[in-house]
Amino acid sequence: MKLRTIRLSNFQSFGAEPTELTLEDTTYLIGPNGSGKTAALLAICRLFAFDPSLRRVQRADFHVPFDEKEVPDERQLWIEADFLFPELAENEENSTAAPTLRTCVWMTPKRTPFPQLSRCCKVLNL
Repeated sequence: MKLRTIRLSNFQSFGAEPTELTLEDTTYLIGPNGSGKTAALLAICRLFAFDPSLRRVQRADFHVPFDEKEVPDERQLWIEADFLFPELAENEENSTAAPTLRTCVWMTPKRTPFPQLSRCCKVLNL
């Protein structure tokens, strides 16, 4: 199993325009303060952390543009993750992938199966 891509929209320092982070065999997050290094790692935690409290989306996770003039009625964020499971191409009954991941499997052009996980959240201003 290999985490291939993370896509973020309106998550912390990532704005409404979707941002895609492609992960290689070795990936480094390098950038100035405030560029989203920690936010990218927290997005992964919101999807996969063992501790349920780290998987909960918090109000502070929603991106608020610095030049926002009016508060919208609702805010929405989403996080998606693509995985590669090359071992599933050989044996679909392989127990490497959890049954919940098998329900959202897509096929790449090379017919390599990969699950895509997504989390979308909204918060309403009351």
